[in-house]
Order: sequence, then C-alpha cells, then structure tokens
Amino acid sequence: MLASLHRSCPATRRRRPSALAALLLVTILGWWLAVPLAARAQTGAGAGVLTSFPIPNGYYFSEAAGDDPSQGYTISNDGGIPFWDAFRRLGGIDGLGFPSTGRFVWNGFVDQATQKAVLQWNPSAGQVELVNVFDAMEQLGLDSWLQTQKQTPPVFDNGADAGKSWPQIVARHQAELDWNPAIRARYFADTDALAHFGLPQSYADEGNVLVVRCQRAVFQQWKQNVPWAHAGEVTIANGGDIAKEAHLLPGDAATTVAAAGLIVAPVGTALPLSTEQLAAVRAAAATIRPSLTLVSVALADGGFGFGSGVVIDAQGLILTDAHVVHNAKEIRVTLADGRTLTAQLVGKDTLADVAVLRIPLTGLPAATYGGAAALQPSALVAATGFSDYFPSPPTVRAGQIIVVQQEPIGSTLEDKIASTLFVLPGDSGGPVVDMQDRLVALVQATDFPEVQGVTVSISIDNGLDSVAPIIRQIVATGQSIIRPLPGFDVVTMTAAIAKQLGLPLVTGMLIVQVDQDSAAAKAGIIAGDVVTAMDGTPTPSVAAYAAVLARRQPGDRVAVTYVDPKGGLHTVIVTLVGV
Repeated sequence: MLASLHRSCPATRRRRPSALAALLLVTILGWWLAVPLAARAQTGAGAGVLTSFPIPNGYYFSEAAGDDPSQGYTISNDGGIPFWDAFRRLGGIDGLGFPSTGRFVWNGFVDQATQKAVLQWNPSAGQVELVNVFDAMEQLGLDSWLQTQKQTPPVFDNGADAGKSWPQIVARHQAELDWNPAIRARYFADTDALAHFGLPQSYADEGNVLVVRCQRAVFQQWKQNVPWAHAGEVTIANGGDIAKEAHLLPGDAATTVAAAGLIVAPVGTALPLSTEQLAAVRAAAATIRPSLTLVSVALADGGFGFGSGVVIDAQGLILTDAHVVHNAKEIRVTLADGRTLTAQLVGKDTLADVAVLRIPLTGLPAATYGGAAALQPSALVAATGFSDYFPSPPTVRAGQIIVVQQEPIGSTLEDKIASTLFVLPGDSGGPVVDMQDRLVALVQATDFPEVQGVTVSISIDNGLDSVAPIIRQIVATGQSIIRPLPGFDVVTMTAAIAKQLGLPLVTGMLIVQVDQDSAAAKAGIIAGDVVTAMDGTPTPSVAAYAAVLARRQPGDRVAVTYVDPKGGLHTVIVTLVGV
C-alpha cells in the first residue's frame, strides 16, 4: 500500500498476496455475519481526500460545512443520545441530507440539525424526534420572511381544530393534500409521514412552484426546470438549512470540528466504544505518535511515493514494509518533530514484507514491542499512518482483531493479524498498537470485500514479535534475506475450509496460490491441492512445512507429495527458488 503520485500503489507491490488474505473470508465468515453492519464509506483509488468517514459510534461528514474536507460535523450516539441511529432510521443522507451543525441546546433540549430537519432528544420519551421547525418559525414571526425569501406560504387559520379529537384534526389537515395529488403521493409514500413531516398547515401557488407547508417539512412541485429539479418533480425544502439561515438556531451551533482530531472507525462494521475505550485509543495513539515516521521514496523509474514507518531503536533504526521502499533510488524519513533526513536501507525481507532503515540520529523515541500472538478476537487495537486519503494526516484509526494466524514465510512462521482497521494507501508500514500502548504489528495490506452486500474493511498486518528475529538478522548482517520457496502459498487445511470450498478433508497444507511459470506450476500443482509431505516428511501444520524449507537452499530439488481435489495422490519434484 505504498501511496504514489498516480495512486497506483496496490499494483506496485511485488510481494505475492498473503495466504491469509486469500482465505480470510472463508475462515472468518461466521464472525463477520455476527457483526452489526453499518453504512458504506467512500473508498478507492482516485477518489481523492475522503469527505466523510466512519467514527466510533457514528460518522463524520464535511459536505454541509463547505469545500474543505478537514472541517465538518459528526453525528453520533455519544452520551447515550442516539442521533446517529435516528439519522439512519430516518433515511440518512437521502432522507435528511448531511448533518449541518454539531449538537446544541435549544429550548432546554439537545438538538442537532441536518440540511432537511432538526433532530431533538426527548429524554422523557427516551427517543429522538423531529422538531416542528416551521411551527417554530411561525411563533417567532418569521412567516413573512419565509414567503418572500423561501416561497413558503403562511399557516392557515387553525381555529377549525378546536373541539376536535386528534384523529379528526389529523384527517382535516391531511385533507389539504388533496390540493396537489403529486405532493399528496410523496407525503404518504413515507413510512411514517405524520412523524417525519407533521401536519400539513397550508398550501399555495407561488408562481413557478406549488407548495404545501407542513410542521416539519415543505413540499414543492416545480412548474418549470430549476437547477435542482425538473418540471413536475416534487422536492422537499432543506428545513434545517432554512432554520440556520433564519438564525433560528444558536449562533455556535454551526461550529465545525476538525477531522484531524477524530478517530476513524471500520468500514461497514459498527464500533460502539465507551468513553473509557475512546480514551484508551487516544492514549495509545498519543504514545506511539513520537515514534511514527513518514517514509518518502524517489523511485528508480523517476516516480515518487510514500508510506509510513516507526522508530524501533533509539540509535536511528526505522521499521517499515519492504514494498514501501521497493525500487527506491532515495529514501527520506520525516520524524514526528518535523526533521527530515536521508535514510539508508539496512536490508529487507521481501517475502515477509519487512524493511529496516537507518538515519544518522540517536536518542530517538523508540516504540515498545508487544505480542501479537496473545491478541484475542474482538480485542481493540489502534493504528496511525500517513494516508492522504484522510484529511490532515497522520490519522488515528480504531478497530477490532478478527484473527491472528501463523503463515509460513519460507522457513519461518509469521503472525498475520486480520482486523477491522480502516487503512488506505500511504498507511503501509505504520504502527498497530494494543491498548497497553505496545507496538504489535505493522500495517501491510488492506481489502474491502462485500459481506451480505455491505462493504467492510479488513487490514492485514505483520505481527511484530514473529518478525523480530528477521529484524535482528537484518541489523546484525546488514543484508537482505533470501528465502527458498517452492512456488506456491499454503495455509493449514481445516474441516471448515474443506466444507466451505467443497474439498476432501486431508491432513496437510492447502495450496491457495501457485506462481505462474514456477516449477510447481509446470509440475501440475494447482490451487486446491493439499501438500501432505515434503521430502518424505509429513506436513500436517505450517510449523512442519516451514521446518522442511529451513533445511534447504534456493536451487535445491524437493519431492512434494499432494492430494488433488478429486482425492488423487501425487509426488512431483520441485526446484526451490530464492525470494
């Protein structure tokens, strides 16, 4: 996920896709289906800076705050007031428009405005309700302003309501909709028109538009084309924006919040965090921030790119992903205090996707290591990095562990951490920390699969404790690591994987990818085969598989015994290649 000027970073990776990434949805599908799914986020190369993104307990939107995505409004369930839940229940952006204020107190109640309405928390009823915005404007004597500025007629005389029951009052007011069948159809198309729009209060022909005024909304049927609607189309006026323009709301209600101070939540999966958990995420991010670095590279082909990194030794050692510095002609590291220095590549392990850099400084704030293998599913983690898809990087992310799984990296085993962290190009090499403020992984890759029709974020990260020996070897030798590989990637076969893929359950290592033009491919090995032995040694686990490779060198020929998807047993000779 090296971010480049052309945002083509995923394609620049030379490392083969992680076996964990290849089978992740198979192995954790049940976990995902048990998680509440939230709204989609804007993602994807070429999308530019995100104007909105998920936060714990809610969402951040900048659309109604102007053209600067770094300033906007959050709508959330914080403090036990479920404005975010109500926003989604009432139709989200389509039904209410974008949030156009933060929270404010109005007439003793906590409120928040969107472009089309004003939400109000009713503590006695324990629910969020819509404010009768246009009734409030009438009470403040703003009917003349509404008519001259917003083509909205004054309220009719409601004296006829006296002495009538509530059902009779509702029937009398809704009968006013008969004046315009198109508006009547739009009103009653809503699942709860009375709750969402209130009672119709008046109607009028305002020249180029036919208007029905309700307590909480104004319906408009346009007689001619206008920039926002075609002739004959029915629209609903932006009641929240009108309330702001009429100075109906407190002056500080429209004060924006800075995106830079927010925690980014996962895409597609709810992340409800308590006040204490939010504080823990912020504390973890603040602890790692002095160790976070920006890694900028000038590429041999004349291009430029960047990623993230982390200080791992006070004597000037920086850790990042190998793909961040792949094909780099020059590497520069920017520290948290703003100093930028040219870095030397000490060495890298392309397969493990680890690179160690050195800068000519000492006394640097080094991160504290933690153990990834001890992380449990649903454990809270934080990450930070320099992706410029988010406003004002570096940006803090929060997510939960999905699974920690060991993956063979040549002759060693590496912890791969799958989490719900929302990371994007430019975050590669950035730190992932636990709630004890310890560095547990480096951001390596990201994916956005669909689960039940909803896009979700998955981050695949390198566990630090398992790559620590790799780091020590690189530092000790000053050289990159070359590994012998058979030309395919594997994971341990399980009953769940066999059932999901419709394969026979065989004890061994399931091949999930075969390198094109490799000796293995030429020998007829394909994805779906299960390796049961190498050189006559059974391979029931990733540890046994890695142990066989540990005794070999690039160029060695090994016997691979495998069972094909139809149950046939084969043994072929494969030449190991150095990576």
